[in-house]
Amino acid sequence: MKNYPQSAFPHCPGLEAALDRLPPAMGAGILRWALWSVPSGGFVRAVLENDLYSAAVGADSVNKRLLPEYVEVLNHLPPGSWGSRDAVLSWRGVLHGVDPEAWPSEAHQWRRAQSVRFVEAPQSEWGGGDDGEEVKP
Repeated sequence: MKNYPQSAFPHCPGLEAALDRLPPAMGAGILRWALWSVPSGGFVRAVLENDLYSAAVGADSVNKRLLPEYVEVLNHLPPGSWGSRDAVLSWRGVLHGVDPEAWPSEAHQWRRAQSVRFVEAPQSEWGGGDDGEEVKP
């Protein structure tokens, strides 16, 4: 098991084991997506949108080999968080709208430990970029 907040997994049964088969930065990006709707790069977005052709074309050699594992991860994500462009654009995360102070402390600490600046940006501005690359404050 990688360093993911255990409190996240009641929202996403089976996700922990599926994420463990991915590179750590990619698993963290998908978990941030599931919990808070934080965008990742173009490869992850293509996977979430069920656009496997674009995912395969845009993947690096490691992620291309792991594409079946990414498909397995989809089976454990919350309903409505993936499957089409519209689903991805409308997803707000299982913890969206919940006061961060009310989050389980473990999830809150994990988010802080990621040292990622979480910005509310229109999903239409979600650009490609290197997957796994995080925006540091």
